[in-house]
Amino acid sequence: MRFLTLILFSVFAIAEAEIKNVREGDSSYLTDEKLREVSRVQHQYGLDDLSQTLNKSYSNSKSCSVNLIKDLRLKYGQDVSAVLLANRYNDYLDDVSLFYLFKIEKNITLNNRPIKKIKMSNLSTQESLYLERFLSKDCLDKIFLSTYQDYQQQKNNLSFSYKEAIRFAYSLDYISSDDAVILENLRKNKFHLERLTWTDYLKKQKNLRLQQPLKNEKERSSFMTQKVAGSDFSRRIYLYENYSEVQILLMANLVKSFKERLDSMKIELTVFKDDQPNEVIALEPMERFRFSTKMLRKEMNYLYINSFFENQKPDYEDLITAAYEVGFVTAAEVDQVYSLEDVWSPKKTLMEKIAVYARFFGGVVAVAIPQPYGFVPALVIIAIEASIGEKRPVVDDTSLF
Repeated sequence: MRFLTLILFSVFAIAEAEIKNVREGDSSYLTDEKLREVSRVQHQYGLDDLSQTLNKSYSNSKSCSVNLIKDLRLKYGQDVSAVLLANRYNDYLDDVSLFYLFKIEKNITLNNRPIKKIKMSNLSTQESLYLERFLSKDCLDKIFLSTYQDYQQQKNNLSFSYKEAIRFAYSLDYISSDDAVILENLRKNKFHLERLTWTDYLKKQKNLRLQQPLKNEKERSSFMTQKVAGSDFSRRIYLYENYSEVQILLMANLVKSFKERLDSMKIELTVFKDDQPNEVIALEPMERFRFSTKMLRKEMNYLYINSFFENQKPDYEDLITAAYEVGFVTAAEVDQVYSLEDVWSPKKTLMEKIAVYARFFGGVVAVAIPQPYGFVPALVIIAIEASIGEKRPVVDDTSLF
């Protein structure tokens, strides 16, 4: 199957990733209260200063969130949060970046009171080797995650707690006093529960752009910043938190194939007899529509048993989000579907949702055989199915007919 083709990332994102907003519409962070803060810092510092400082700090940070926030903290003090929001307001950042940067921003304080060093003796070889992990040149959030994970694996053979390990690393001059405070803040705020860091997000996004460059970087979809039901994540955050670059491209290609079939002027079934074509059956428009939707369900079931998706079952919204992320679906198509709030309302019956469809696209709509209006109406049908509990087809059914 075309959509199961292995996608190899032979080139990884070594070059500097792009941080400006190229996918998201209205920000979920920019409430009226936050907009007043944005107005204040723009007036106080000037838009050029805010954007230029962000770009300079980003270049110096080497895609490290801790280094970026440190740099901004030195200049803007307690206004860092408002400065980040101002850059989001002007599309120099997106909501996904804000999500990760805010997690770091609350943990970073500078010019702290010096920590008193302690003398250590009788460290075992294993303990000394463990503490040397703090010498890593990685971003400090990555150092925290790796050393914390290593500690959990080795703690039965270590004579100190992780909190003490931070103090020991500072006493050995492996880390600075400020970094020791930041690591302790990350520990207290349970940063070890995080799946990704800002660096991870930027690498994923860069890899996707290398594999599938965007044709239109001016598109913006507000659906991408809306929260997933039952989650604190927006649709884009959910996508990056839960799926790899390969998975995102596989999901996007399903929607691409679905769209191409719907747009096709002709779909034919060929019957062979004795290895020779015996009959060609041209599908009618309605049959092409049903064929396309059934193929999508069939391919989704194949996706579930693909080794790349072990224990993961993406739903239709995940597929649409992935397709938009790589540019296979336009912002207009996505937002047109999700502007129909009644289609997604759990309080609406199936017949009420079908009525919404009929009012929006015109004509008479039969529940069993919807009219083939094209890609956007087909997405609405999928939305209706998803909202009435049919988001995931039966996994062991990969038949088409």
